[in-house]
Amino acid sequence: MKGPRNRRCCSMAKLLVHVKQPQGAEPLTGEQIWQAEGIGKMWGTPAPTRIGGVAVVVTARGQVVRVSDGKVLATGAGKLDYASPLVVGDTAYFIENGGQATRLSPGPKGRP
Repeated sequence: MKGPRNRRCCSMAKLLVHVKQPQGAEPLTGEQIWQAEGIGKMWGTPAPTRIGGVAVVVTARGQVVRVSDGKVLATGAGKLDYASPLVVGDTAYFIENGGQATRLSPGPKGRP
Protein backbone atom coordinates (compact mmCIF):
# COMPACT_ATOMS: atom_id res chain seq x y z
CA MET A 1 0.00 0.00 0.00
CA LYS A 2 1.39 3.40 -0.92
CA GLY A 3 0.82 6.57 1.07
CA PRO A 4 -0.30 7.10 4.65
CA ARG A 5 -2.92 4.74 5.99
CA ASN A 6 -6.11 5.83 7.68
CA ARG A 7 -5.15 5.96 11.37
CA ARG A 8 -7.76 5.59 14.08
CA CYS A 9 -7.36 5.53 17.82
CA CYS A 10 -9.74 6.21 20.66
CA SER A 11 -8.32 8.72 23.11
CA MET A 12 -9.97 10.12 26.20
CA ALA A 13 -13.57 9.67 24.94
CA LYS A 14 -12.78 10.96 21.43
CA LEU A 15 -12.11 9.00 18.28
CA LEU A 16 -9.03 10.36 16.52
CA VAL A 17 -8.95 9.83 12.75
CA HIS A 18 -5.86 10.89 10.81
CA VAL A 19 -6.00 10.70 7.03
CA LYS A 20 -4.75 14.07 5.76
CA GLN A 21 -5.34 16.17 8.89
CA PRO A 22 -6.14 14.76 12.36
CA GLN A 23 -9.83 14.93 13.19
CA GLY A 24 -11.61 14.37 16.47
CA ALA A 25 -14.96 12.60 16.40
CA GLU A 26 -17.58 11.38 18.82
CA PRO A 27 -16.97 7.60 19.13
CA LEU A 28 -20.66 6.64 19.18
CA THR A 29 -21.89 8.80 16.29
CA GLY A 30 -18.76 9.47 14.23
CA GLU A 31 -19.68 13.15 14.17
CA GLN A 32 -16.62 15.32 13.49
CA ILE A 33 -15.91 17.70 16.37
CA TRP A 34 -12.68 19.31 15.19
CA GLN A 35 -9.93 19.16 12.60
CA ALA A 36 -6.35 20.10 13.49
CA GLU A 37 -4.71 22.33 10.89
CA GLY A 38 -1.10 22.45 9.76
CA ILE A 39 -0.13 18.91 10.74
CA GLY A 40 -0.24 17.08 7.42
CA LYS A 41 0.27 13.47 6.42
CA MET A 42 2.44 11.07 8.41
CA TRP A 43 2.83 7.34 8.86
CA GLY A 44 3.06 7.06 12.65
CA THR A 45 0.05 6.70 14.94
CA PRO A 46 -0.36 9.50 17.54
CA ALA A 47 0.33 8.53 21.17
CA PRO A 48 -2.32 9.51 23.74
CA THR A 49 -1.26 10.92 27.12
CA ARG A 50 -2.04 13.67 29.63
CA ILE A 51 -0.02 16.78 30.41
CA GLY A 52 -1.04 18.72 33.49
CA GLY A 53 -4.32 16.79 33.52
CA VAL A 54 -5.14 17.75 29.91
CA ALA A 55 -5.76 14.94 27.40
CA VAL A 56 -3.40 15.27 24.41
CA VAL A 57 -1.88 13.19 21.64
CA VAL A 58 1.73 13.40 20.50
CA THR A 59 2.10 13.02 16.73
CA ALA A 60 4.96 11.37 14.86
CA ARG A 61 6.02 14.86 13.71
CA GLY A 62 6.30 16.04 17.32
CA GLN A 63 3.15 18.13 17.64
CA VAL A 64 1.20 18.02 20.89
CA VAL A 65 -2.53 18.24 20.10
CA ARG A 66 -5.27 18.81 22.69
CA VAL A 67 -7.90 16.06 22.32
CA SER A 68 -10.89 18.18 23.34
CA ASP A 69 -10.62 20.72 20.49
CA GLY A 70 -7.67 19.81 18.21
CA LYS A 71 -5.58 22.82 19.14
CA VAL A 72 -1.85 22.32 18.52
CA LEU A 73 -0.28 23.22 21.87
CA ALA A 74 3.37 22.59 21.03
CA THR A 75 5.60 21.60 18.12
CA GLY A 76 9.13 20.28 17.75
CA ALA A 77 8.99 17.50 20.34
CA GLY A 78 10.56 15.09 17.82
CA LYS A 79 10.30 13.85 14.24
CA LEU A 80 9.61 10.40 12.84
CA ASP A 81 9.10 9.41 9.21
CA TYR A 82 7.59 5.93 9.61
CA ALA A 83 7.43 5.00 13.30
CA SER A 84 5.08 6.09 16.09
CA PRO A 85 6.10 7.98 19.22
CA LEU A 86 5.99 6.16 22.55
CA VAL A 87 4.99 8.03 25.70
CA VAL A 88 6.02 6.66 29.09
CA GLY A 89 5.23 8.82 32.09
CA ASP A 90 6.13 12.40 31.18
CA THR A 91 8.56 11.51 28.36
CA ALA A 92 7.89 11.05 24.63
CA TYR A 93 10.35 8.80 22.81
CA PHE A 94 10.97 9.22 19.09
CA ILE A 95 13.03 6.22 17.92
CA GLU A 96 13.91 5.72 14.26
CA ASN A 97 17.46 5.66 12.88
CA GLY A 98 18.63 7.06 16.19
CA GLY A 99 16.44 8.46 18.87
CA GLN A 100 15.25 11.41 20.88
CA ALA A 101 13.49 11.71 24.22
CA THR A 102 11.45 14.82 25.05
CA ARG A 103 10.02 15.59 28.46
CA LEU A 104 6.38 16.63 28.27
CA SER A 105 5.72 19.09 31.05
CA PRO A 106 3.00 21.62 31.77
CA GLY A 107 3.69 25.31 31.26
CA PRO A 108 4.10 27.88 34.01
CA LYS A 109 0.37 27.85 34.85
CA GLY A 110 0.25 24.06 35.07
CA ARG A 111 -1.33 23.64 31.63
CA PRO A 112 0.32 22.36 28.44
